[in-house]
Amino acid sequence: MKEKLVVVLAVLMMCIAPSLVKFADAPPLILALYRMSMAFAAMLVFVLVFQRAALRALTRRDVLVTLAAGGLLGLHFAAFFASVQLGGAVTAATVLANADAVLVAAVSVFFFHKPIRGRALWGILVAAAGILTVIIGDWNGRAALLSDLAALAAVVLFTAYFLFGSHQRKTLTNGVFTLLAYGGSSAVLLLSALATGTPLTGYAPVNTVSALCLAIFPTILGHGLIAWAVRYLAPVYISMNKLFIPIGASLLAYFLFGVLPTVPQAAGSAVVLAGLALYLSAGAGAGASPEDASEVSP
Repeated sequence: MKEKLVVVLAVLMMCIAPSLVKFADAPPLILALYRMSMAFAAMLVFVLVFQRAALRALTRRDVLVTLAAGGLLGLHFAAFFASVQLGGAVTAATVLANADAVLVAAVSVFFFHKPIRGRALWGILVAAAGILTVIIGDWNGRAALLSDLAALAAVVLFTAYFLFGSHQRKTLTNGVFTLLAYGGSSAVLLLSALATGTPLTGYAPVNTVSALCLAIFPTILGHGLIAWAVRYLAPVYISMNKLFIPIGASLLAYFLFGVLPTVPQAAGSAVVLAGLALYLSAGAGAGASPEDASEVSP
């Protein structure tokens, strides 16, 4: 019972991420950089205190691969933040950015030759139809369409991060893997900001506060609690709970900002969530693992 309550708390922590992004007005690269740098600092203290031996046991390959995977994670957050800032409601952005199961399954089929059958296949097809519904509904709205495209970029980057770092995630401790991933995120976001000429400072204090809250609540508490709970609960149970994140995020954004999704966004998002639920109820299908449940966005 305690473990299930922890998952509920983690999901609630993740629900607030889109609203925190909407409160900020800094460029997505900077907000993501602030968030991941703060989370990296917190993880560095944790690992140095509790997992120093695991840190000393790292190989060069583990460090390089995990840093590279973390770079993809950082770009994922920048793309997701851009999607939230461009869109009015957060429903479509949150649903699309969390539809990684669709892409992981596709990669598993086409590249690793893992077949998907029965309900799992139908779930993926239904979710894909929902994604198309959202995009077609936003086709005539430039900002909404750009928001959808940014969310799709976010899910591609997240899937690449998940697959690229899958071996290291299994062999390293959660703390060390997270430390290196957050370090890679921070480094790539910093380099991206410098390369694009995006100023690193000079933003309103609300951006620092939002980034700090993003680092504490959805990142350290949300992701951290999920990583703990996955040791004790079935991955499908955790993944099913993850489907409530877009719903909670949308409700919070409505109460704070008065924004509602359009009819196509709401309908398409509902179809995506239904498809993902069907996919997960079939036993999580191809490409799913406990680690997939512990790595969630936002």
